[in-house]
Amino acid sequence: MKKLLFIITFFFAFANLSQAQTREEFEQMLNQINSDSLQRTVMDMQSFQNRYCGAGNKEVALYIVNRLQSYGVVNAAIDSFLLQLDPWFAPPINRYMYNVKGTVAGSGQPDSTVIVGAHLDAVSFYEDTYDLVDTATAGADDNASGIAVMLEIARIMDLNNLTPRLNVSFMGYDAEEVGLYGGQVDVWRRINANEKIALMINNDMVANQPEENEWTLTLHWYDNATDIVAKASELCEGFSTITPYIPTGSENDERQASDSWAYAQQNVKAIFSIERFFSPYYHTLLDTY
Repeated sequence: MKKLLFIITFFFAFANLSQAQTREEFEQMLNQINSDSLQRTVMDMQSFQNRYCGAGNKEVALYIVNRLQSYGVVNAAIDSFLLQLDPWFAPPINRYMYNVKGTVAGSGQPDSTVIVGAHLDAVSFYEDTYDLVDTATAGADDNASGIAVMLEIARIMDLNNLTPRLNVSFMGYDAEEVGLYGGQVDVWRRINANEKIALMINNDMVANQPEENEWTLTLHWYDNATDIVAKASELCEGFSTITPYIPTGSENDERQASDSWAYAQQNVKAIFSIERFFSPYYHTLLDTY
């Protein structure tokens, strides 16, 4: 479970937008990151067996709602939307999707929001083909690991009775694997509500780390948020033993492959963290804990 310590960078990226804390207090909070807590989330998420959005993820969403509420995010709830879609790899979809949203109010600038998000759905294909496996999608790395990061931040906030300076909105996105629909719906709903979004932090596949390689985390960036990726890199180097990797050129095109892209398209500052060394079990039945 040590590999999920990628959370360190993003907890600090989040905490830096909260009430002023000393470096000593920050480090004390880092020591509260709990491997059993992270493992619990990944194991619980993969135990749902099938998190493909076409099969329905209401029970998954309710699980995340209950976890957030247990950490004091009392307004956590399902934020559903209807999706009608004909995926190229699966039968048509015509059903509700189940985003999860829960917000802790800020004390300093309550009109601005930091979003900590990760997608809750998963998909598996048969080995060496793109035929959908519609009966099992454990999705431990992709993306129970990102949900584990989000819930661990909520747990540590609650443990320290931390009141953020800005609103902190925890988001679990459905239908990411079929076109980033959960992120698209959320950003549009916030824009229509005239909500000011200061930053969106996206964790998607943050658990894989080959032992023979230097520990590295990829930080995909967006044109309007170069200051954010620089700060995340600084925090990574200052508070962890993980080397940040900032892709350039075509390598950064992968920034389009997760929910943060929907926010960046609406000129919201965002950052997308992902493992540097891709899991060989990506989108397969072997993506298990």
